[in-house]
Amino acid sequence: MEESRAEGHSVSLEGFVVVVIEDDDNTAQAMTELLEECHCVPVVHADAAGAMAFLSSRELTPQAIIADYRLQDDLTGVDAIESVRAKYGLVPAALVSGELSIVELQEERHLDYTVMQKPLDPATIKNLLRTFRLSGSGSERITR
Repeated sequence: MEESRAEGHSVSLEGFVVVVIEDDDNTAQAMTELLEECHCVPVVHADAAGAMAFLSSRELTPQAIIADYRLQDDLTGVDAIESVRAKYGLVPAALVSGELSIVELQEERHLDYTVMQKPLDPATIKNLLRTFRLSGSGSERITR
């Protein structure tokens, strides 16, 4: 496992289009800064509709999705991921929440993407994105 982690550090995230659905302004700003630091193309919005409008206006295709579980207007990150995937296909995705029951949600609903518990450190997020870039799949289950 150590060998694969080391190989992952050499994976460039430059130009990797990452959609982040996050309605907390401070978290959204922190994610934007982290993604820019990694040379990703950050598409950070409070909802899926805003993210998809931005993607369309820039003719971008998402390569990864990170969505907070609890969003505004009684929507969830599950809804957001499903909306983006309905338009762009099976984009690798991660659902993130501070709720302890989030891992149980993955088991109950048989979600086909990663579910992670907050707080997440930058290294965890970078490793997740490198995994997505390498595999093109969001189905690996990484939890904290």
